[in-house]
Amino acid sequence: MGIRCFIMVVILAAILTGIPLAGVQGQTVNPRNTDPLGAQPGGTDVPVGASDAVTIIQGAETGHVKGAQSTGFVDSDGYWVMGRGVPNHSLTPLATTTVLAEGFEGSFPGSTWSLSGSPTWGAVTCFSDQGVRSGWAGGSALPCSGNYSNSMNASMTYGPFSLVGATAATLTWKRLLDTELGFDSMGVGASIDGINFYGLISSGSTSGVWQERSLDLSNIPTLENLLGRSAVYVTFTFTSDSTVTYRGAYTDTINLSVTTPGGSTPTLTVAPTRTPTQTPPPATLGGRGFSVTTRSMPLAVLLTWQGGTAQNSYYLLRTTFDGLPPVLMELAGSTTSYGDLNVTSGSPYCYLLAPKVGQTLLAISDQLCAFPGGSGLASASTIVGGSALEGTMPNFQGLPRIQ
Repeated sequence: MGIRCFIMVVILAAILTGIPLAGVQGQTVNPRNTDPLGAQPGGTDVPVGASDAVTIIQGAETGHVKGAQSTGFVDSDGYWVMGRGVPNHSLTPLATTTVLAEGFEGSFPGSTWSLSGSPTWGAVTCFSDQGVRSGWAGGSALPCSGNYSNSMNASMTYGPFSLVGATAATLTWKRLLDTELGFDSMGVGASIDGINFYGLISSGSTSGVWQERSLDLSNIPTLENLLGRSAVYVTFTFTSDSTVTYRGAYTDTINLSVTTPGGSTPTLTVAPTRTPTQTPPPATLGGRGFSVTTRSMPLAVLLTWQGGTAQNSYYLLRTTFDGLPPVLMELAGSTTSYGDLNVTSGSPYCYLLAPKVGQTLLAISDQLCAFPGGSGLASASTIVGGSALEGTMPNFQGLPRIQ
């Protein structure tokens, strides 16, 4: 473990300082003899540290994609637009095709996949993202109850397939990982010769959670843009060193989608008639028609008003003449009535209604007062339709009257 720790420190330091990794930067290897994503046999030269997924960049121009599509865009109707949006541009409809859909529920590997390694990938019922089965690196020979083996070098490869005429191509998959961090890893990559693959490697644990990942085939490390290639391959690999094993690497719900020009070309209107934009009706202010009545059984003051669309809430202020403090209540903006049960027979109560947006007051009603009568007394804690507010009263001075 002393040598392995030293290797991890050296490589992590190289990553942090931007120094090219010896044995990884610019290297191509045969996946049938070593790790097809750039690691040396045993996996000990590619500790990926605590990172969830590490891109193995092989080439000096990291982040720059040569040959990327730069002379068009996809419009709001899903069509590829040639040029940069100049008037009277030509449109080409786009069609997206699922070239590969693997859920491991049918025959595996069948004629779809080419397998390498022993043990290697197999369809198992240990875990699954969808359905009852998934792909496990080791599933060809190992039981679900066990761990993966030491010194594994397993791969499953699909291809070749054509990307001639493609405007986009994406490989997506779900993964579930439980591997020795930094030493045992799952890789997903692409190739133009079926031998040298470039892409992503992942190590560590996903804590029992299936995670979705993707690989944009127009932006592959070293190979860069694969769109337009007549022969493209994708691979899933798993490598382990000579010690320490866990449950392993699982994958499921693999999809390869390719977008190409296709379908019927839409009819273009050279000089389209612009339909005038209809102006929505102005927002109306709630609180118009504010009125008050009383009820004797049970004793209450009833307030009603017309609704509106300009406000999202109201303040309702109640005051008395018997020395009690004013009560401020906040009501929802859709409210059009309020019943105050917290009243005493023969005492006067006065109310102000103020529509508002957030804490901004829009207007204020005329003050209305009522003298509820009768023999019933309401509970002092009963308030219907709103909530009492404590603290500083808002400033109602200078507000326009509700019209």
